[in-house]
Amino acid sequence: EGTILNFNGKKWTIEDIHIKIDLNAVYAADTSHVWVVGGTSTRKGGLTDNCIFLYDGSRWELEVLDMPEAPSDVSGSSADNVWMVCERGAILNRDGGPWFYELTGVLTTGHAFDFKYLRGVSTLDREHVWAVGWDGTLLFYDGDNWAANSNKEVSASGKISVLPDGKVWVPARRGSNYQWNRNLWKRFSTNMNGNWNAVCALTDKEIWAVGDRGRIIRFDGYD
Repeated sequence: EGTILNFNGKKWTIEDIHIKIDLNAVYAADTSHVWVVGGTSTRKGGLTDNCIFLYDGSRWELEVLDMPEAPSDVSGSSADNVWMVCERGAILNRDGGPWFYELTGVLTTGHAFDFKYLRGVSTLDREHVWAVGWDGTLLFYDGDNWAANSNKEVSASGKISVLPDGKVWVPARRGSNYQWNRNLWKRFSTNMNGNWNAVCALTDKEIWAVGDRGRIIRFDGYD
């Protein structure tokens, strides 16, 4: 309910934003550019929906944006290149100025944002952005255009991770994680039930994932 924690190298401290809200993701470009996104909330004086908060190094500010859906993840490669995906499929970009909706040009059932629940986004630079969602949605942005490389068996459930060589690690439901390697999906079974909520890949042989019921796993690159 609106809890933000900051680690200074020695201990965790709570940042108070005075809003009760389910926060979904955080991205820090540096110590004076930190974005936190979340869903519906109630505060004194009225209702605040689908919030984006920016920390400028001294205080948190609520960024006002008319959004019909809750943001599920945020990522970037710098303070001037930040991306956000939303639950019903919208993708937004902040390129040194205000947020704007990204027209993917990839259609599913009627319009460019009609993907089923985008759950994660990861950014290497301005020409390498990935977004994933339920029902196997995988989108890639090359700086000019969006392309879809979907697989119905892959149902992303949370925060994804991308290595510099373009390998994408996707946490999924029903006990599996997936890797996208340029043109091929590969399934990695964890032999555990439940959903994985986030994955962090440092190298091909150092991958971490966290999931339901407090589960944490480490993958060494050997299936």
